[in-house]
Amino acid sequence: MHRSGTSLTAQLCHEFGWPVSGTERVLQRGDEFNPRGYWEPAQLVSINEILLRSLGGNWRFVPQLSANWNNTPRLDSVREQAREFVQSVTTYRTTWKDPRLTLTLPFWYPLLPSTRFILCFRHPLDVAHSLQSRDHMDPDWSLTLWLIYTTQALLHTRHHSHLPVFYEDLIGPEATTQLQRLKIFLETDSPSAANLSLIRQEFSHGTCGLSPLTEKDNTPALVRTLWNELLLWRAADYPDSSHLMDIAQAYHSPSRPWRMNPSHPWFVWMAYEKMMWWEERSVWRAVPNRHSHGRRTPR
Repeated sequence: MHRSGTSLTAQLCHEFGWPVSGTERVLQRGDEFNPRGYWEPAQLVSINEILLRSLGGNWRFVPQLSANWNNTPRLDSVREQAREFVQSVTTYRTTWKDPRLTLTLPFWYPLLPSTRFILCFRHPLDVAHSLQSRDHMDPDWSLTLWLIYTTQALLHTRHHSHLPVFYEDLIGPEATTQLQRLKIFLETDSPSAANLSLIRQEFSHGTCGLSPLTEKDNTPALVRTLWNELLLWRAADYPDSSHLMDIAQAYHSPSRPWRMNPSHPWFVWMAYEKMMWWEERSVWRAVPNRHSHGRRTPR
């Protein structure tokens, strides 16, 4: 989920020898909300944005996804872009970070080799507060998004190797333990101590920590149930997650049709061009890579 420590986690993976693709100085370029950068491959984000737009939504307004949506022929052009992006990655030790992947993973799975996942969790009220500060998003809608993204993250990765990480643990007293968990998961020998310098508590403005939700918090019942069950899962050191999956499968996102702002299509393409410019590449231009055996690599 957005605002859940995904950027910090991606940067840690990068430092542990699983680099995020893209120009590092661009990956480090941030803003007041992510001072150390977002650590997202620009092309991955743009493909996911175009994909969600093709389905009638975006990351804020999740499109209604029908059964087998990922195989629809109207996504063939986006699929070709995605295939070229996957083929441009020359090593399996690569980190892909984009919270939109939570929604689009079924589309990517047929294109990917064996993949492992890091699931980033954060207190839903702190996520809502952060989205309100950054995106002026209504808190109730932020909590709905937290439900959508959290349930989809659990369901889409249940049959794959995954590591749950709570943002509150990563920036708290247990940071060293969390880095060790990450090292083991990534099968790396990189020293953990050097990466502690990346963890800066002053960048976090959350106030809820790992506290459970109660009725006094005035949050939807399912938000309380799912968050509290996630805390129990964490406390038990992440045993079988079948109960969490039952909760995730029981949730159905709002069934009303989404309406895109008329400016969104233009915004999507402008964002794409801007990200490509940041990566110092020409939009839609590709040249053969002599190391990729005839595959096309974005330039």
